[in-house]
Amino acid sequence: MPAIENAYKSHLIAVIREFARGYDRTIATVLLKSPVRNAHLLKRLEAGGDITLRSYDRAIEYFSEHWPPGVEWPRMPKIVHVVPREDLDITPPPVPRPRNPNLDPEILIVQSQRARGGRTLKRRPRHTPEKET
Repeated sequence: MPAIENAYKSHLIAVIREFARGYDRTIATVLLKSPVRNAHLLKRLEAGGDITLRSYDRAIEYFSEHWPPGVEWPRMPKIVHVVPREDLDITPPPVPRPRNPNLDPEILIVQSQRARGGRTLKRRPRHTPEKET
């Protein structure tokens, strides 16, 4: 399970518990009155279940607007993402090599023309049929 998903789930669980404790209500009552309207949400999240982002946002918005006075808002856990060493791309970027002027296409064309005794090859114009009007 991704680290960010775990962090948001554990934060929502902490918010639900603190909210219920602050108002001295059962968790089921708190959840039924919230926009989630699911008394079993906490059990489902603790068992590894999911919640949609929309439901998470609605729940957090509701709890923050109706937060009990004198109760501290739970902190969001730190999100730590560990990348396996074999997934790291530690190769340095390629170093740009200086351009070799002898390989410049313009120079090569002139050099090949000189090698042929100075003759230049001219392209023949394309034949286009004349339009009758």
